[in-house]
Amino acid sequence: MDMRQIAPTDFVSPQVDPSDMAEVARLGITTVICNRPDIEVPPPLQADAVEAAAKAAGLAFIRLPLTHTTMTPEVAASQAQFVAESTGP
Repeated sequence: MDMRQIAPTDFVSPQVDPSDMAEVARLGITTVICNRPDIEVPPPLQADAVEAAAKAAGLAFIRLPLTHTTMTPEVAASQAQFVAESTGP
């Protein structure tokens, strides 16, 4: 997993694997926001699989798939709101 901290409470990563969720939780992260559209990845990496693993690790999980056509000011505002409402990084 190639996670990078971009702000005191914000991290980004390329596609995560469900098996990464225990490590994400161990690092103190509390919320995973999935921006990857399912059509871009095989079923084992789609949101359902990542969500199940995230929840099993005690993490909050939010789906907000982004593409070049769905990245609107409203969606960006939703992302910012989800981050602000998170109980941790």
